[in-house]
Amino acid sequence: MDKKILIIEDSIEVARMIKVYLKGAGYDVRLAHNGLEGLKQIKNIHFDLAIIDLKVEFLKGVNLIREIRAISEFPIMLMTTSVEDVEPLRPYGLIPEDILEKPINPKRLIKQVEDAIENYFTIKPEYNSKVYTFDQLLLDCHKMKLFRDEVEITLTSTEYIIIKLLMKYNDRVVTKREMCEVIYGDYYQTDEKSLIVHISHLRDKIGLNSNRVSYIKTIRGQGYSLH
Repeated sequence: MDKKILIIEDSIEVARMIKVYLKGAGYDVRLAHNGLEGLKQIKNIHFDLAIIDLKVEFLKGVNLIREIRAISEFPIMLMTTSVEDVEPLRPYGLIPEDILEKPINPKRLIKQVEDAIENYFTIKPEYNSKVYTFDQLLLDCHKMKLFRDEVEITLTSTEYIIIKLLMKYNDRVVTKREMCEVIYGDYYQTDEKSLIVHISHLRDKIGLNSNRVSYIKTIRGQGYSLH
């Protein structure tokens, strides 16, 4: 199966040019023309790598990477006209090999993409096999699937994001604001009503824990946690 790559670039011309280069190299390429659109695709489609314009509209730089990292571990490459722009992102694990300088050189682009994917799937296999467990639950982040006692529980994309946040940060409360920002790309109090509905559906699906109480505990005035 061809590796799937997402390009998040607000210049349609640049995005299409990169798509042509990568499709010619055998990759399955999808486009998004702003950060919110790209995040929406990532929530619904499994990608092997994302190439992001550092200054893409609506959800930029640190914020976009933070949102992606909350739901996926795949490699990210950044496009920029100046390497200095990347300095604030280094705490997020970006290294020089993750940077594509504009204007894009086709041969260098393909080589960097090949190296990034190979590194992800071979040199760092632990990223590819990221698994979270809690009581009887097991979340396979690569397959984006949740299991209870080895039986798969079918989730919507929003339910998957919620359970991943709760299992990844199972030692603390995940606030409503955190969840809404990851799910919706921003936070408005009106989103909390929709969040409550998703939480209710998720509770019904995963059932009770080994102590016969709900896995998801509401922390009044704060958010949710697993127990």
